[in-house]
Parts: sequence; structure tokens; C-alpha cells
Amino acid sequence: MEKRKKEYLDWFKKKSDKELIDLFNREVGNPGWVSARADYLSAMNEEFDNRHYDYSIIKSDNGGIFLRHKIKLVDNYNFELLLSKEEERIWFLMESWDLGIRRNKSWIDKGNLNE
Repeated sequence: MEKRKKEYLDWFKKKSDKELIDLFNREVGNPGWVSARADYLSAMNEEFDNRHYDYSIIKSDNGGIFLRHKIKLVDNYNFELLLSKEEERIWFLMESWDLGIRRNKSWIDKGNLNE
């Protein structure tokens, strides 16, 4: 297994950023799972680290990567999710709701609740 992962790592090192992202995006939505795929994704994860990408937007708490959304590299360092129009709308609503809660909490923390 380690040999296979090393082969994937060597292969990923030869890929351009765009090619590596395209390879990740091919995996999105693929529910199949075998040990070779685990090695492949583990090596990809490691290559993301080697390239010093900030991939926190797709990184799980246990160090793996989420395969829910396709991504694009926006500035040689950060990823952005590629969302459908419906997902964009939901994301906007969630961000707006979160901003509203933070504003209300700030207003309450300033003692405005008793006015």
C-alpha cells in the first residue's frame, strides 16, 4: 500500500496545479471506495500540503478531504468552491443569517437589550 501511495505522490508532483485540481474534481461525487482510491486521495492530500495550498474549505477535521464540491485555485494558494446556482443562493443565505446573528449579539453585548 505504501508503495502505491508513493507512486501516486511521484505522479502528482509532475502535475501542474490545474492538472492536480482537475484530478481532484474528477473524484467529486464518486461514491466508490477501494484501498487504491484511499491511497490516491491520501497522496493527493499530501501533495496539497507539499504545495502549501490552503485547502481548509475542503479539509475534514480528521485530515481527509471532502469530495462534495468541485474546486478552483484562485491565487496559487487558496481554493474556492464551484457551486451550482442553488448552492450559491443557500450559501449566501447562510452567510447573511450568520452576519445577522453576529450583529445582534454585538448589539446585545453593548447593553442595548434593556433600552
